Amino acid sequence: MTDAPEITQPTNVLADAGDTPPPTKEEPDAPAGATPEAEAQTPDVKAQDAAPPTYSDFTLPDGVEVDSETLSEARTLLGEMKLPQEQAQRLVDFYAGKIRQFGATQMESWVRLNEKWVGDFKADKEIGGERVEETVAAATRAMERFGTPGLREALIMTGAGNHPEVIRFVARVGRATTEDRFVVAAGASAGGTRSAAEVLYPAQRGEN
Repeated sequence: MTDAPEITQPTNVLADAGDTPPPTKEEPDAPAGATPEAEAQTPDVKAQDAAPPTYSDFTLPDGVEVDSETLSEARTLLGEMKLPQEQAQRLVDFYAGKIRQFGATQMESWVRLNEKWVGDFKADKEIGGERVEETVAAATRAMERFGTPGLREALIMTGAGNHPEVIRFVARVGRATTEDRFVVAAGASAGGTRSAAEVLYPAQRGEN
């Protein structure tokens, strides 16, 4: 009887994966010059590298002020980046320059806005044109009578003193109080000169 031919099982990558011993990994040769003493010094060197640098006071350009808290945060951040003093100063200069540029841009925008308000005031049909001097005189009377130093400061700081609607309102107060004085002088009112609230809101007189 003829022997049956031997059948070789095909290779199964997944099934045979566990039968193949993993390749051995050769240890790399130690770098030339490495000694036990050098290896022992490595932690100290790393510790020195991890220490953040200490910075002296940074120089700020004239006209730029940065609060101490911001400077402290900047020192911490620059220290984490381990930048030397010269490079850290360059970043501070860049930041200070941006602050100055931003301030100049804001001031330029504020000036342009005030110029627009003044132009709108002069072009207004009610309070501008030929009535500019009359409007300013009436507004001046109102400010002298009812204004306070705090109000004047606010109008200047915000630029609101140039806004046509603010000028219109204050000028109307000035005209109203002037007209009311003429009425009082003619004997139409025996109660004396009215208050600013009574002039501005006559419908509320006698209430309460």
